[in-house]
Amino acid sequence: MNVDAVAHAAGAEIRPVPARVAVAVLAGFAAAALARTVMSLLPEGDAAPRIAVAAAWPDAPSNVVPAASHSAHYLSGILAAVATELLLVAVEGLRTVEVLVLGWVSVARIAASAAVAVAVAAVFAGAVLPRVGPKRSPRYEERVGGIRRDATVAAIAYGVVLAAVTPALYLLLPV
Repeated sequence: MNVDAVAHAAGAEIRPVPARVAVAVLAGFAAAALARTVMSLLPEGDAAPRIAVAAAWPDAPSNVVPAASHSAHYLSGILAAVATELLLVAVEGLRTVEVLVLGWVSVARIAASAAVAVAVAAVFAGAVLPRVGPKRSPRYEERVGGIRRDATVAAIAYGVVLAAVTPALYLLLPV
């Protein structure tokens, strides 16, 4: 890999904001796909998206919930990635040095991805789960800790993948 490619990947801030948002949409979808895979491996993994869709669509028929929860999961991933990129745009003026981890991902991108992943996990665990979970999850009191844990693990996986995939897309796409 040449130095120009790394500079291109790390130098997202020199791209126009619409291009950055477009890359964020793709990165958010990719990160949500991996988080979905992680969720499928966890004991309570499918519960979080089902509860989240019930918060948005309280009278969702049970036969629609799997497709709706997958759609809501991917949409949330895309929106969180766009929020991450807009957060980076908002704080660009405050940064004077771009520090790279492993010569690839900026510390600012890692911090923004972590902040958004923490926010997603906190909103789910603190607001959505207690409000909707008892009505939608059988044996809620026994399962709530596992649901929270699995949603947090998926959010961490999402944040890590988002931070790594976004600069990779700058290398792969002509932006």
